[in-house]
Amino acid sequence: MESNDTRLEFLLQRFREGLATAEELEELQQRIDKPEAAETLQKLWEQMPRNVQFFDEDTSQKMLSSILSHKLQHIPEQRPAKRRFLIPAIAAALVLLISGTWAYLYFFQAKTNTPTVMAEQKITPAAILPGDNKAILILADNRTILLDSAQNGNLAKEGDAVISKANGQVVYTGTNNEDRLGNAYNKLITPKGGQYQLVLSDGTRVWMNAASSLRYPSTFNGEERQVELTGEAYFEVAKDASRPFKVKLNGQEVEVLGTHFNIMSYENENAIHTTLLEGAVKVNGTMNTVRLSPGQQASGRSGSLLSVVEGVDVEEVVAWKNGYFQFNQTNLDVLMRQIERWYDVQVVYEGKVPNRQFGGKISRNSDITDVLKILELTRVGFKIEGKKIIVSDNS
Repeated sequence: MESNDTRLEFLLQRFREGLATAEELEELQQRIDKPEAAETLQKLWEQMPRNVQFFDEDTSQKMLSSILSHKLQHIPEQRPAKRRFLIPAIAAALVLLISGTWAYLYFFQAKTNTPTVMAEQKITPAAILPGDNKAILILADNRTILLDSAQNGNLAKEGDAVISKANGQVVYTGTNNEDRLGNAYNKLITPKGGQYQLVLSDGTRVWMNAASSLRYPSTFNGEERQVELTGEAYFEVAKDASRPFKVKLNGQEVEVLGTHFNIMSYENENAIHTTLLEGAVKVNGTMNTVRLSPGQQASGRSGSLLSVVEGVDVEEVVAWKNGYFQFNQTNLDVLMRQIERWYDVQVVYEGKVPNRQFGGKISRNSDITDVLKILELTRVGFKIEGKKIIVSDNS
């Protein structure tokens, strides 16, 4: 005879896959309503990482919410101090179970120090760590400064510019002379697993994502302000109507006077994306030029026509700057490239790339074991070998 636990798990699986009949949905509702279901629901919760909360607006979530809204109140009063957290956590676990390949997730900033068992293998958080403020500063005379180990305070002086470090950012202060000829160029490089902030001599603020570099003058001289970017950065450009600010990319140029925008130009991505948050920018490609308004994105490969994408989710675009990964119908390979850069790992696939799409928000401070354990529940397999993550399709 089929046990109550097995039957409940079967009904949840049917609901998750969208195969449940009306009778099975009614039975699921009745079983969740019973106090004896609490133990099974708690076991499901206990299998989830402790720093996870789920959310979404998917139809399946709404259906389950209606089932759970008055049902979980029947869970017995065990350890009252923890019960307030237990109910939403169980509901969260069930939301994931019925979400299919749409794993909507949110990781809190807090990190766990508890080793996680994944893929029948104990992996401690020390094996692969999330990124941090790490960067290399190369001065005009080729002196190299490792910023993560350098002390706060003045680092160097170049011409009219004083270069200092303060709490995860490099700051240039000095006189910008448009009549002076010649510039001393510096370069800031963030490795995989690194990020950094930069304040240029004109007051422009730059947030550098992992695996990126920016070449720029220590002070801006002449009639324009020009920098060169590889990788990804978010810019808040200081307004100066007399001198446009230009960002040189591989085959493109972004020109502004004063505005907020994000550029993603990694070589292993399928296109360069310039997204405008505030103000106006002009993006010059090799074949055409486009002008952007806030909420628009210029997209195109080097040497191809630029297209304009309307209604971009700018919060998703700049989530990395605010300490998150954020996804909206994002393919697994795109998601894993972001993980690869931030956690400084190599991602390889056994067979074809699993056909999955994800939505949600993940703290960039999360342990990699927590991130992968959640993704595993969408029938994607992961195995860690040193700094390599091997991905397989477990459908």
